[in-house]
Amino acid sequence: MCGRNRTSPGRFRCDRTARSRCPWWERYRLKGALPCNFITEPEVTVIVEQINSQKFNILGQVNKPGSYPLSTATTVLDAIAAAGGFRDFAKQKSIYILRQNASGGEARLEFNYKEVIKGKNPQQNIKLEPRDTIVVP
Repeated sequence: MCGRNRTSPGRFRCDRTARSRCPWWERYRLKGALPCNFITEPEVTVIVEQINSQKFNILGQVNKPGSYPLSTATTVLDAIAAAGGFRDFAKQKSIYILRQNASGGEARLEFNYKEVIKGKNPQQNIKLEPRDTIVVP
């Protein structure tokens, strides 16, 4: 391709606008124009290895508050661990998750860390959904 082998396999990241940067090409849009004029009927295979656009947020009294990528099975405990655990004055019994519902409203789901780790209310350790926000007061 453009002075390289006709088959040049590799892994390339795309941003959320479906643009990619290959080492020997300028930035190009994956859908639409070809990166050069030498190939008129290219055969391209795209395999999505990871989706990074789905995220959750964790705010408040954790060591690393912020936005994190959401894997398929991330729970509230996983999120707290990813955020580096609690700061000294975190109210571990008063954590809550803000979740947007289909009607555009917001639900508040309670999470008592002390009870969950003792096995008293394991159902509170829910799987997170895209755009969930965990608040640790």
